[in-house]
Amino acid sequence: MPLALGHPARQTGGMRGHRAEQAPGPAASSRRMGWIVAATVLAMAGLRVATGLYPLWYDEYASLIFADQPLSRLWSRWMVAETNPPLFYTMAKGWQAMGLRSVAGLRLLPELGGLAELVLLAAAARIGWGWRAALAAVLLAGLSPHHVYAGQLLRGYIFAADGVLLAFIGLLLALREPGRARGCWIYAAGSALALQFHTTMLLWPPIAMAALALSNRPALSAARFLLLRRLAMANLAVLASGAWWLWITLLQLNGGSQNVDWIAPLTLAGYADLLARSLLLVNEAYVIERGLSLLVGAALAIAVVHTFVNPAARLAACVLAIGAALFWGLSLVHPIATPMTLFWLSGFVVLIIAGWAGNLVRPLRACLLTAVLAGLLGFNLMAHGSRLTVQDFAAAVRAAAATPGSALLVEHASFGLVMAKAR
Repeated sequence: MPLALGHPARQTGGMRGHRAEQAPGPAASSRRMGWIVAATVLAMAGLRVATGLYPLWYDEYASLIFADQPLSRLWSRWMVAETNPPLFYTMAKGWQAMGLRSVAGLRLLPELGGLAELVLLAAAARIGWGWRAALAAVLLAGLSPHHVYAGQLLRGYIFAADGVLLAFIGLLLALREPGRARGCWIYAAGSALALQFHTTMLLWPPIAMAALALSNRPALSAARFLLLRRLAMANLAVLASGAWWLWITLLQLNGGSQNVDWIAPLTLAGYADLLARSLLLVNEAYVIERGLSLLVGAALAIAVVHTFVNPAARLAACVLAIGAALFWGLSLVHPIATPMTLFWLSGFVVLIIAGWAGNLVRPLRACLLTAVLAGLLGFNLMAHGSRLTVQDFAAAVRAAAATPGSALLVEHASFGLVMAKAR
């Protein structure tokens, strides 16, 4: 059932246009919705596979270069040369060892991460808002160009987002079942997993705890500190799991690597624009797509207002606000904000909008709103498809090889490595 804690009459909304939660429907109805959601997840995952055949670009070749390193390097101080933890590169190493070396084969790895993201979004929406919200979440994320691209990119970002969503599910379960420990340990497992895929996920536990305290303080007080003790133990476990990589990160920040200095500083206006491009599910390029971003932003604002009485919606909204603010504050000290380091936050945009759309009073309105948003995102995705070929190193190598007496000139040694890998 949808999450409901601290509210005598459990509700998914508390304002005009939303319904009080009805008694759970028949088991057959729940199973039917489960099958519909599962089929939609598979369809959206298939869409990512079908649209993921564009050439690898620089960062993806960088992943392959690191994946070529021996494990004794990947899991040692040598990794001070790289800003990301070695788990994804280790996975890519094993993936290639199974013979999956073509573009299609390589992209299956992040596409599996994208499949997991859709499943986790559906699970979080089901716990917090109900089955219709789960279906809406899968459609919105499945057709969002930003989510589709992240689920195809041969980097660890999609897996970091998976870890955060798993941790969020753990928090929802901990709120719903404060007397049981499983939610706290699911939170710990997800947080530890996220940290092993991207360094900025060191910020997730403080963001999650601040959001939990701000959004559900009465519920935490009612738990008589048992939940707080378990969360403290869970966070200690997360810190212990990431201690080695935290040490590597400190070495990098103290001058051990220049690989953390490429992100340009942003003004407040620039950061606001980056948030819009990173969180609002749309790939912007033309005027019509900027209008779609405004529509998604408006839907998010309305959803927050109309569902804030729901504990899950409050928690998601607080994660979104605190996460965006913390990344901006830390970027003033050292720039860390990019479209992909902020990608994980967009999952909470999906959940908030889906929670609102899925719980409108009239099912027809819920279906219509979800269909309109999903349809517009699908249109944006089709327009985005022609712009996925960012770089094509393999084509350049083939062209040079086919031209007698030709040579390739690259501007940096790292590009030389990429060109060698692209042969």
